Amino acid sequence: MKLVREQSSRAPARGGRSRRRTAPPSRLARLPGGAFIRDAYAELRKAHWPTREQTIRLTGLVVAISLLMAMLLGLADFVFAELFDVVVA
Repeated sequence: MKLVREQSSRAPARGGRSRRRTAPPSRLARLPGGAFIRDAYAELRKAHWPTREQTIRLTGLVVAISLLMAMLLGLADFVFAELFDVVVA
């Protein structure tokens, strides 16, 4: 009785190699957390950074909204303090 070997559905490895060679780790990668720092730096390089004009405009928007919210909360605090004085007194 002859056994028939099933053919694999996977494509053969490129160049006849099954494993890739990797470069030895750099000094940074050998430090504790070094791989994280390297990967984080690589991701930051891929990020889309705003232009100077966009940064200035958005910073102004954040400051304006923060001031508006501070005034609204200050007004609400003043009103509730006056109401508390009227109720307690």
